[in-house]
Amino acid sequence: RKGQFGDDSTLSDGSKMEIAKVYPLDAVFDTPEDVPDEIKENKRYAGLDGYTISEVAKAVEADYGKIDILVHSLANGPEVTKPLLE
Repeated sequence: RKGQFGDDSTLSDGSKMEIAKVYPLDAVFDTPEDVPDEIKENKRYAGLDGYTISEVAKAVEADYGKIDILVHSLANGPEVTKPLLE
């Protein structure tokens, strides 16, 4: 069942993992200054801000407190059409 977590979302205490918040993240860019104008103007990024690594880390810290590590997982959304290494 594509898109279903089922048993994979069951934690060791038997409760279900809940996704509290999803942050837009483009792991290619460390800071807002790294984002070229053509990317900022791209329709994929329309209405988004705060998607660089440093901005997402600050947003997570603001929401949850100090963080030591942030793990990014590549989404399997319909816009992901090429293999990871391509």
